[in-house]
Amino acid sequence: MFRRIRGPWAARAVAVLAAACFIGIAPVRAQVVKEAAPTYEQMLASVRTYADQLLNNDAALRTLLTKAYGDNLDDARFAIAAANLRRLMGDPKFQAYAASRLMTLVRAGVSSKEAGPAMLQAVISLQAKGLLRLPAEQRELFMQHLVAALHSVSPSTCKALLMNKVDAENAARIERHYMMSLTPERFNAVMSMYIDAAMAELKGFPDTPLLTIDEAALAEKVYNGLVRKRLAETVDKETLAHYSSEKENADPAAVCTVLLAAFEAMFDMDEPYKTWQYTRFLKKMQ
Repeated sequence: MFRRIRGPWAARAVAVLAAACFIGIAPVRAQVVKEAAPTYEQMLASVRTYADQLLNNDAALRTLLTKAYGDNLDDARFAIAAANLRRLMGDPKFQAYAASRLMTLVRAGVSSKEAGPAMLQAVISLQAKGLLRLPAEQRELFMQHLVAALHSVSPSTCKALLMNKVDAENAARIERHYMMSLTPERFNAVMSMYIDAAMAELKGFPDTPLLTIDEAALAEKVYNGLVRKRLAETVDKETLAHYSSEKENADPAAVCTVLLAAFEAMFDMDEPYKTWQYTRFLKKMQ
């Protein structure tokens, strides 16, 4: 059960600002390689120039973020998104990371059109790793956000996401749409969590938590018991039987009802088992 609900979309879900950021950064690659393959120093200079031009121009930021979040991006959420984007793209470590990833794409002969999705994947990976380094309350926020986002979509979309049938760009677009339904306070908390994750991974601090074999086994045992309990209490027998017999071929509503109930069993866990289980989950996202 755990393996089925931890699918790659969980990692894709971390691409909130990354998608908006690299809609803009991808063109840097095209500008730099017009005449000759750039050096790393040239690429880094181009990234820094682009970041300076974008982050100091509210009109350009508004255009970029509206493209990512839609025309309903109000002033409060624009200010939050812009502040977080400035924190990410203005950081020298992130600029160096972006330049390094772009250089990898240049050497691989990736086209400008393909660069955006590739950079999106790179930042998703960065943030997914960084989530492990965050304090317990931010890791729980991520889990709550992930479940709430899945509850917000139709059963067919929910199933497609859980079954890894949605590409990274569309998964990020779905999440950004959900983000717009949040209060400004929650919007800021989630966005800050993602930036904190990226920055933690870039800095390599705090340390990634380690689990002993015994801790991981105990967390799994407690979790599995609570999954059975929650399914028995919240899912009707007919739906559970349908899912049990059909698995991923089951009706979308059954798939989402069962898998989200199993996912939510993590919220029922006591400490330290909950923290250990979150660590197991986030490690399996990598």
